[in-house]
Parts: sequence; C-alpha cells; structure tokens
Amino acid sequence: MNSTLCCIVCGGKQFETVYCGAIRAGSYGKITEDVHEVVECNGCGFRHLKEFVQMNYETDSYRENYNDSAEVEDYMSTHTSEQELRLKRIGLNRFREKKVLDFGCGGGAFLDAVKDVAHATIGIEPMTSFHSSLLERGHQVVASAADPDLTDGMADVVVSFGVIEHVEDPLAHLFDIHRFLTPGGVAFLETDNLKEILMCLALPEFERFFYRTAHAWYFSSGTLETLCHKAGFATVLPGHRHGYDLSNFILWLRDREPTGIGRLQLLSGASDNEWKASLERAGLADLLLFELAKD
Repeated sequence: MNSTLCCIVCGGKQFETVYCGAIRAGSYGKITEDVHEVVECNGCGFRHLKEFVQMNYETDSYRENYNDSAEVEDYMSTHTSEQELRLKRIGLNRFREKKVLDFGCGGGAFLDAVKDVAHATIGIEPMTSFHSSLLERGHQVVASAADPDLTDGMADVVVSFGVIEHVEDPLAHLFDIHRFLTPGGVAFLETDNLKEILMCLALPEFERFFYRTAHAWYFSSGTLETLCHKAGFATVLPGHRHGYDLSNFILWLRDREPTGIGRLQLLSGASDNEWKASLERAGLADLLLFELAKD
C-alpha cells in the first residue's frame, strides 16, 4: 500500500498497486524495458501511473513513436474516418455557426469535419510542424492554452478528444476548457474508459497494451464526472462510445493482440451495431464521451 500520494479526484491518500510491469511505449509492439507501476485510489478507484513519464509533444518524436509517422498527411489518413463516428454521436448541428476550439487538435481532422458549418475553427496543438497545414486549411492555431490569442469566454464549443489522459494536471485542463467557454457554452470530452470490457476481463496482454507511457491517467465514468464537477461545470452528462467491432473482441480473446476491425467476415453489420450499442449501454465501451455545460 502507498500512502504518500494524494488523489486528484477525491483527495484520498491510500493507494494500491494494481499493475507492475512493462507498458506500451508507442505503437503496438513497442514496450518499455523498465517496470512501471499503476496505482489505484482506495477511496474512488481512480488510477494513474505512479511516476509521471515526461513526454515531448512539441517535436516529431511522439508522433513517430505512437503513430509511426510525423507527417500531417498520415495523421489525416489515420484519423479522418473517426470523425464521422464522433459527429454521428454528437450531431453536426451542435457546431453550426459556432466558434469551435479543439484542445489538442493534432493535424486537424475534427476541425476539417466541422469547418463548413462552424463560424470559426481554432486549434491548440503543441506540435508546431502541423501548424502550416492547419492555417492553409483555414483554421486558426496556437501552440498552447497559455497563448495570449486565447481569451476567456471566447468559444461557443470546446472539444477535447484523447487529451486529458496525457496532460500533467487533468483538473487544470478542465479549468482551461471551462474558462475558454462562453457562458452557456458546451464542451465535449473524450478519453479512454478504464472500465472497458477487455480491461474488465483482466487479460495480462491487454493490460500491457492499455497502460502506456503517454497516458498518465485512467478514468472511469465516475471519477471523470467528479473531476468535471470540481472544475465548475454546471451540467455533466456522462456517456460512452465504442469504436471497435465484435471481430476485434473475439480475436483479442483468441490471439491476445490487437488485430484491427473487420477481420472476421462471418459477422454481420447488424451484430456489430448491437455489440457496440450494448457495450455503450452497459458502460463497457472503450471510450468515455462526456458533454459538459457552463452556466
């Protein structure tokens, strides 16, 4: 038991080590040579790496390590199709005539998906080599939340997809989202779900894949909801989104490694849709997708 830490969610000081071993250090197959510990708060179940791993998101090295490329074209090729699924869940009209801020926009796949309906699109992206492409496609872009061009209450909608698990201080990240929103504005927050179905099965191979050097924090719906309330959001609507098909789950059980989607052609689209919907209803989907509102 570790009693030297303090939980950022509930303030608890009693932790248990729930994982100790190698973790992912990039795309699949890249694992650490050293041992890392994941600890869990006894009070609320929040998990995080015991020791924060410093990552440099300003250079090409992170993208090359985790995405196997630092080229914006490769980023767009990998991430563009996912935006349709996000927008199907959220609704494109939520961005119509709105000033949209994407916190951690990467190469701008989501901003591209909404720019034709939005009033303005702004990205925060520390990797400055992406900036020229973002500007050429009509988006405003800055390197950090501390940029003086960003002002309190400037955005009608803020999105943060796959970012909060990376940052050094998740509560500060939520406070930034809150302050950038105009009164009455909404935010959409997405991150990995600690309670996803494969984690619930406690497969050692999946745990080694799920925990990674770039993700310091591991949220359940309950711990993320508590943190969002602490950041001052008037309304917190928890939700889930599952991005992988039934084929991926079956092959994980058989092969104990990621195989992508659509590998078992014997499964129908209807079975995949029901699989995803059932996991989302049960809170076992791979992603948490929250809607947050500011007074």
